[in-house]
Amino acid sequence: MTTQNVSLKSGESTTVSFTYVPNVAKTYQINVNGLTGSFTAGAMPGGMWLPSSAVPIHWQWQLSQPFNIATDLIPDVTVYDIDMFETSAATVAALHALGCKVIAYIDVGTSENFRPDFASFPASVQGNTNGWPGEKWLDITKLSILQPIMQARFALAASRGFDAVELDNMDGSTNSTGFTISTAQNLAYVKWCMSAVHALGMSVCQKNWIEQCAALQPYADFCLNEEAYKYNEYSGLSVYVNAGKAVFEVEYSKTISQAAKMNAAHINSMTRDMDLVSPGSSGYLRLPCIPDSQNNW
Repeated sequence: MTTQNVSLKSGESTTVSFTYVPNVAKTYQINVNGLTGSFTAGAMPGGMWLPSSAVPIHWQWQLSQPFNIATDLIPDVTVYDIDMFETSAATVAALHALGCKVIAYIDVGTSENFRPDFASFPASVQGNTNGWPGEKWLDITKLSILQPIMQARFALAASRGFDAVELDNMDGSTNSTGFTISTAQNLAYVKWCMSAVHALGMSVCQKNWIEQCAALQPYADFCLNEEAYKYNEYSGLSVYVNAGKAVFEVEYSKTISQAAKMNAAHINSMTRDMDLVSPGSSGYLRLPCIPDSQNNW
């Protein structure tokens, strides 16, 4: 929830304006210096996709190769998290026609020299490498530079019909970026990203940064975390589950030793190959903790 404080002297008046993208129709109360009022927000047309923790969600995460609707579909999988730039509106529409939801992978924390908008990032906001080829951490305190770039990316995702956005590399303040970024600055940037995604009618995912789940859960609609079981951090994801929001989780190993605990915690976990390659590719591995044909925890 966003709070806006307004102070008025005797005889003064002001207009308080804001944009709210509702998940459900509801009447909201406003109180400014003891003056009360209310407004009614209607549900979004068609409804924003809000994945629930009530039942398992069968999903696939594929990033290393463009998603091919002819070869990459998996029986009973209903959610695909795939690269936004490499996925056409036609592919998203084809997945929708099959009853699937589609999440757009978008990097908001590093530059990627293989992206079509890479030239938009001046050298001044590009810092240390994050370890992945062609990627450098961004100085997310430079909002006047980054916000227009990210706004354009989110708008492109919306125009292609994606249901949601995965915000990757959103935890720069915890890494060696080459910049001085405070936790407060990092949270402010991530909350802006989440708000911008919502304003375009898509739901939004918190990616990793498990230490800030409690702070970000009110702004995000679901969560995706890597190796929470390996590092014994998965209890931190309960804030999403308890709020009725889905949690997706991935381990990079050869087994699903995490299955019993993840299933009991109502976390949609699977083991994947580190490169998240497509089915049939060399090194491909996908082991869901709950069989894709099973619809209860």
